[in-house]
Amino acid sequence: MRCQHVVDAPPVLHVVAHQLEQAHPPEAAGPGIFEIESEQSPITIEQVEEVEDVRRELERLSMRRGKHLADGSTDADGQVTAYTWDFGDGTAAAITKDAVHTYGTASTYPVRLTVTDNDGATSDLTQSVLVHAPANWPPTAAFTSSCARLVCNFTGLGSDGDGTVVGFQWDFGDGAIAATQNATHNYASAGTYAVALTVTDDGGATSTISQPVTVTAPQTGAPTIALGVSSLLQNLCYPARHYSTRGCPSGGSVIISNIGGGTLKWTSTTSAPWLKRSPTSGTAPSTMTVWVDGAALPPGSYSGDILISATGATNSPRGVFVHVTR
Repeated sequence: MRCQHVVDAPPVLHVVAHQLEQAHPPEAAGPGIFEIESEQSPITIEQVEEVEDVRRELERLSMRRGKHLADGSTDADGQVTAYTWDFGDGTAAAITKDAVHTYGTASTYPVRLTVTDNDGATSDLTQSVLVHAPANWPPTAAFTSSCARLVCNFTGLGSDGDGTVVGFQWDFGDGAIAATQNATHNYASAGTYAVALTVTDDGGATSTISQPVTVTAPQTGAPTIALGVSSLLQNLCYPARHYSTRGCPSGGSVIISNIGGGTLKWTSTTSAPWLKRSPTSGTAPSTMTVWVDGAALPPGSYSGDILISATGATNSPRGVFVHVTR
């Protein structure tokens, strides 16, 4: 496409200006025609760029969150001596010929380039730059398990290469589920179960892993104590605290099961007055809630034990270690 046009100022995308013995401001390269105020008399310019060429150049510049902006500005009667980029997102301008800029969010930004020549004349050009959000890579799900008769302990090991894992969902294969990173489950009968763990990252992507877990039936004869202890009990805080990457609770739980024969009736005791529990006794299977009442404790670290006893059990008593930071 070729056309003749008369304007009051010469800054145009890749133009050739025909006028003798007059100084011209530099030309900022980019799509479209841009006008600036000028006291020069009108001149005739000849546009030599095709619209389709400009469109292809814009597509080439559209990258992901990081943008590389290359300049092709010229000056008809001298040389361009300074370049100033305004990236359109409120950040500081860059004073350089070619610029690399990282945007915080995906959007369309008005990017302006201002060029200055050796006589102090300026020209500027603004064009829209589309920034895409980076792809979110899914997390990786993994877990380990250990079982004592019908009671199994599960540890979630999900990871995410470009973010963090924020959710864990267990399916124990017998209709029961849980939504914690680590879990203890008491199966009703022996067998092999397909246990699945689904992890979710901070971008909403998910990943699932499934593996067989075998549990065995309890032995006949005397009762035997099995404890499913929350790992949180070894790292409690009083009061409870919450960090950006994890939490530090003030309590946890203990699952008391019988992996032997007969009936297991249990009681609990502790020598630490700040260590509370409920219930303090019962018949297995039971869940005992444990928490810290540390209002009277001075700042420091404290450890205590809970003893689970059962008359006639083959392994009575069993201990639960608890540690708290005040």
